[in-house]
Amino acid sequence: MPTNIFLLQNCLNIFFAQGVKVSMDDIAKELGMSKRTLYELFENKSELIYRCISHLIEEEKENMIRLLSKNGGNIIEKLFPFLNFDIYDRMKKHHYFFHDIKRYYPEIFAKVVTAHIDSYLEYIGKIIKEGIEQSLFRNDIILDIVKIFFFSLMTSHNHENKDLFQRYSMVDVFENTILCYIRGISTPKGLKLIDDVLHRNLNYQYQHLKDKEIKE
Repeated sequence: MPTNIFLLQNCLNIFFAQGVKVSMDDIAKELGMSKRTLYELFENKSELIYRCISHLIEEEKENMIRLLSKNGGNIIEKLFPFLNFDIYDRMKKHHYFFHDIKRYYPEIFAKVVTAHIDSYLEYIGKIIKEGIEQSLFRNDIILDIVKIFFFSLMTSHNHENKDLFQRYSMVDVFENTILCYIRGISTPKGLKLIDDVLHRNLNYQYQHLKDKEIKE
């Protein structure tokens, strides 16, 4: 049965506010419907969570594409859209949600990763390949290896290393992982573009994130 996107978004808002351990009874009450009606739409809570996550991922994918289209085709900016502080705030909110899914519903988490990892790897590979063609990245790198490890670094905030992410900000992690990795595969032309982008377009975002994290 097709599920209304508005309904999935409302369910996501409930999970964001009350956590993934909220009961189906409470979800039904928040939605203003009977528990029976909710179970007619979703076989069980696991299905509800999976459908919500799938919707969230597709929504965020569209959001990223929209942001990337504003960057005028700059390969470096395509790889760094998450430094936008609006995206950063969304990532922080979603981080706790996904962390709870991984902790309390590991089977669902694994299913989601399996369903979406290939498309993300393909997308990253496409961007890096464009960078090679534009002489921004070295032409001697092995694309299949580079895209997998780049993806791993990009999603490292979802990995189990709680102490590290409590001691250091997301900006610190970025500067010491993803940025170092990209510099390592870049040509002199690519390194210059990275420096230009960071100085010209991302200075404000850097300062905003650092100031915000100091306050928190």
